[in-house]
Amino acid sequence: MARKQSWVKSMGNALAMATNMAVAIAAGLFGGRFLDKRLGTGNTMTLIGVLLGVAVGLKIMYDYAAGTRGAKPFGGPEEVEEEGAAKPGPSQQAIESLQAAKERLKELQPEIAKIRVRAEEDAGEGPEGEPGEGEEPR
Repeated sequence: MARKQSWVKSMGNALAMATNMAVAIAAGLFGGRFLDKRLGTGNTMTLIGVLLGVAVGLKIMYDYAAGTRGAKPFGGPEEVEEEGAAKPGPSQQAIESLQAAKERLKELQPEIAKIRVRAEEDAGEGPEGEPGEGEEPR
């Protein structure tokens, strides 16, 4: 199935490149003709418009080939999620177990504070950060 999806995606990219190239050239052609009639410059603006259209079309094709266009529509994420697809998330059981762990942690906070005080006393400092017996003040 993945093979068919990649074939469809490739065909869509090829169609988009061809359409964008044709539109860019046509816009340059018709814009150049309009300016030639308006300014009376012969075919100069038509030639410039067609060359600019070809350059823009080639740039669009390059972007598709390099993967910087088409994979991220409108500057969005790399992969566009299919409509109606379920987004993965935590299960109800995982949510309940996390809530139980949070409640247990709240119960353990006083015991953790006692351990911290005992560790400070063993390191030579009193509960208020004062030096213990037999030590010099800092």
